[in-house]
Amino acid sequence: MLRTVIICLLFLLAAGAAWPQDFERYEACAERLRKAINAADFEAIEREFNAQMGAAMPLDKVKEFFSGLTAQFGKLRELDKPHWERQDFAAFPATFERGVLEMKINLDGEGRIGGLWFLPHKEYGGAAHAVPVDQLKGVLDRDLEPALKNGALAPATGAGVVIGVTQGGTRRIFVYGPVKDDSIFEIGSVSKTFTGLMLAQMMAQHKVRLDEPVRELLPPGTVAKPAWPEMTLLDLVTQQSGLPRLPDNLHPADPRDPYADYRPADLYQFLGKHAVSKPADAGFNYSNLGLGLLGQALANRAALNYPELLQAQVSGPLQLNDTVVELSPEQEKRFVEGHNAQHQPARAWNFDALAGCGAIRSTAADMLKYLEAHLHPDRVPSETLRAALEMSHELRADAMPGMKIAFAWLFETKTGSYWHNGATGGYSSYALFNPNEDFVVVVLFNTTIGTSGSFADRLGEHVAERLSGKPAISLE
Repeated sequence: MLRTVIICLLFLLAAGAAWPQDFERYEACAERLRKAINAADFEAIEREFNAQMGAAMPLDKVKEFFSGLTAQFGKLRELDKPHWERQDFAAFPATFERGVLEMKINLDGEGRIGGLWFLPHKEYGGAAHAVPVDQLKGVLDRDLEPALKNGALAPATGAGVVIGVTQGGTRRIFVYGPVKDDSIFEIGSVSKTFTGLMLAQMMAQHKVRLDEPVRELLPPGTVAKPAWPEMTLLDLVTQQSGLPRLPDNLHPADPRDPYADYRPADLYQFLGKHAVSKPADAGFNYSNLGLGLLGQALANRAALNYPELLQAQVSGPLQLNDTVVELSPEQEKRFVEGHNAQHQPARAWNFDALAGCGAIRSTAADMLKYLEAHLHPDRVPSETLRAALEMSHELRADAMPGMKIAFAWLFETKTGSYWHNGATGGYSSYALFNPNEDFVVVVLFNTTIGTSGSFADRLGEHVAERLSGKPAISLE
């Protein structure tokens, strides 16, 4: 079967990648690539790459890969309309003479290819009916069997996953691989939704305003007031600030722990050079810098650091005792080892100035509590937190096709689900809540994104589809 043929070219060197909001730019690049592949014009393919991609994939490697691709699948006849995956890739169903693959492209801010995958086209299994949560374990045991034997969860990988589900008030946690139900994982960019809730909570407490310029939450003299409209807290939490994905003065001493030594002084230095005006054409542009800046700004206003703010505004009120930035000695014992894409042990990531974009660690049980609070804000005792949760769900702007954005949460208009995902150097995660169907799903995986994409994403989508009675994405 085609899905077993692993045709994959991946050089995701996209630290400065832009969100694929410019559909025409992506489609034009994909069409140029299609023509060059069919013409065996390897130099034209190489010209589409950015500098990092070109260094990683020189001309001889381009020729070797694409010659093998067309020898196996023939000419690339047609590209269908793309859909958007994660915060980085446009995925084009690509019909070759002898099969269908999925061509995923990432473009940098200059329109050059920074990441390229050719993968088996996603296949979906039929669903006769919705699976109740108390019957889900048997279904997942069967669905995950290939992954456990020789896939993402095979014994040699060292990978383990914890899946949490709540539906209609019934909570279940499922564990696969060498992890436990109380294991602690890095949740990566799912942290952004916590930062968004902190903003909503501080608004409900009248400590900040949504239209407040971020400049006013920075130390005096950090950056001059611009002559043009300036970015607000709303712009930051809805990814509409126009800020790049990462600051250009991020130069980690250890690339395996890239955010650890980026201090507030570095952030303020960047802002002093970049300024805080909002571009007139700023649309949805996914930015780790933007949510990191928001977290630092809110901490400044509260006269706390980010870990303390998390405890004061979210973890404490919701009694999320294992949802932290800094681990206690007891929690260190439950902090499961992470793995890189090659299944080797990975360094944990530490954060300072940009903690708001990805610093949080948590367990499945805590994440279920957190998502259940989002699912039913009316059941939260705190009046301000209840108001903050409801506020954080308000849809504020368009994101990508079929998606809108609330306070960091992405909202899928077709399914009515709010979701976010995350990844660090050794972990990946997926979180979702669906008010219409009354369920939440969290997936915590101790391996980062691999050559076949995010297993945590696929598994989270799969579980949600099983609960909804929809055809479920393959986990092979």
